[in-house]
This record gives sequence, C-alpha cells and structure tokens, in this order.
Amino acid sequence: RALDQFNHIYVMVFDKTGTLTDDKPEVGEIHVCNDFTARQVLGYTATAESNLTHPISRAIVQAAQSADITLPDETLMSEYQLGYGISGRINGQLVRVGSRRFMEKENILIPDHVEQIYNNIHTTGSSAIFAALENQLMGVIELRPTIRPETQRVIQSLRDNGVERIAIVSGDHESPTKALAAQLGVDDYVSEALPQDKVNYIKKMQSNNKVVCFVGDGVNDSLALKQAHVGISMTGASNIATETAHIVLMKHDLSLLSDLALLSKSLNKTNDRNMFIASLAPGVAGTCLAVLLNVGAFPVILLGMGALGLGLVNTTIISGSNNKGAKLKNAN
Repeated sequence: RALDQFNHIYVMVFDKTGTLTDDKPEVGEIHVCNDFTARQVLGYTATAESNLTHPISRAIVQAAQSADITLPDETLMSEYQLGYGISGRINGQLVRVGSRRFMEKENILIPDHVEQIYNNIHTTGSSAIFAALENQLMGVIELRPTIRPETQRVIQSLRDNGVERIAIVSGDHESPTKALAAQLGVDDYVSEALPQDKVNYIKKMQSNNKVVCFVGDGVNDSLALKQAHVGISMTGASNIATETAHIVLMKHDLSLLSDLALLSKSLNKTNDRNMFIASLAPGVAGTCLAVLLNVGAFPVILLGMGALGLGLVNTTIISGSNNKGAKLKNAN
C-alpha cells in the first residue's frame, strides 16, 4: 500500500538532522562556563551520548575520540526525553545533555554571555548542544551542519514527479532550519518541533485529503513515520525509526527516493493493466462461449455485456476494498 501511495504523494515532509544534512555534523567550537574546560564538556557529553545512534551523538563521540579524551569508566544513563535530551549519572554525578529548552525545563541557569553565544551560533546556521553537571551549566558545543550532496537534486526530482509541497519539520532551532529551507527552496518549515508537533503538522496536511510522506531517521521521528501515509527511513537509522517506517532505504542515500518514485509508477501501471484485464476477461470469455455455442447474435451481445459488467463490478469491489484498507490504516 505504501509503495502504491508513493505515486500519489502531495506533501513530502523531511526531518532535518541526519536526513537532509550529512550523517554527522562537524563539531565546531566548544564554549565553556563556570570554570569547566572544553575537554570536560566534550568528555561528559560524549559519554552521555555514547549509547545513542543519532548523527549528533556519533559526531560528538568521534570528536572526543579524535581529541584522545578518555571517557569516564562508570556510566549509568537513566533517561532519554524525546525532543529534549538525555540525563543520567556518570561517576555518581548527574549529567544532562540536550537542547536549551531542556536546560530551562531542568532549571539550569544559562549565563547571559552563553545566551549571547547561543544566539550567535544560530545566526550562522549552526546548532548547539548544552551540557550540565549537577545543577551547573558546563558549556555549549557548536555543531555545523553539512547538507547531503544529493539533497538539492532529489528535491527537484520529487517536484518533477508531481510532489506539490515539500517541507522541513525539525526539532532544531529556527535559524538553522530557516536557513536550510531557504537554501533548498522548500515550501514550508517548522522549527523546534517536539515529536507530537511533527505528528500534528502531518495531521494538518492530511486533513485536506492529501497523501503525506515523511522521511526521518531519529527516535524523535517514530511517531511521525507512523502517522504519515508513507513513512520512509534509512538503514543506519535508529531501530525504532526503521521498525516504524513503511519503507526502509537500504543505503543512507536520498537519491533512492527517485528510484522509489519510478518503482511506484511501475507498480501503478501494472495494477492498472491488471484491473483492465480483470474487467475485460469475463466479457471476452462470455462472448467466446456464446459464439462456440452458436446461440445467435443477440444472446452473444447480451452475454458478453453481462460478463463485462460482472468484471467491472468485481474490479470496483477490489478497488473499494483497497481504498477502505488505506482509510482504516490512516484512522489507526
């Protein structure tokens, strides 16, 4: 059903980080506060992120390894909060890593000069990860995104294949999301979106009886992947994303969406041909039978039309059942 509906997509919605941007962003400058060092900030953050498969997590862990930072031995991560960040105890100390709103939610004080740094980071189109130890902010890690080389070409290909509206829905700050949307020439974007916000955006598009596709790879994307008519993830994505998606691309390459469009068109052509044959075959068979029985011209025509009508009714029932199944799937 998902492959069939791909050919009828009206709205294509993309997650940003790890989907439209490269697998791993580049770790830029590390801004510190409260007498912590850059190595401490990177070390604690990498430890907290070490069990996650998100592109940001992999980038931070790799940066720590490249800097020969030894990660703390005793690690017990306790909780990952969708759309916010991760918290747990490292060597007995509470560590929180995530977004600015996560720090605010946990009542972590953000100094004025860090607030200014944060605003400057987003002005350049980069993202920021906050890290706190106990109740003190340690610092902010700057993450510089790299747009996947095939992204621009894929978006143009989708438009050529009839996709009317393309949007980005991201949990990232507005500035980098807006900058990416402008660079790619998409029609709409939503920033600082929690998992439920992504679902709500898709529901809004679906309320106009439009077929909506969502492409994402993170834990935060699982609800949106389920809600969309067509949910697409990629190999190497989080387990819950690949388990929830209707279609999984076996390479982390958005160019496969163009191949998917061709495959969907081929499937629809095959279905249309089979429907035509299914409706025509009873009529042809009935006519041949009437001719073989030599029952005269009028009975031949009558029997042929009746058999053809039966075939059309059968085809309509099959088509109706398929549509009903799609509606039930969307309702669930």
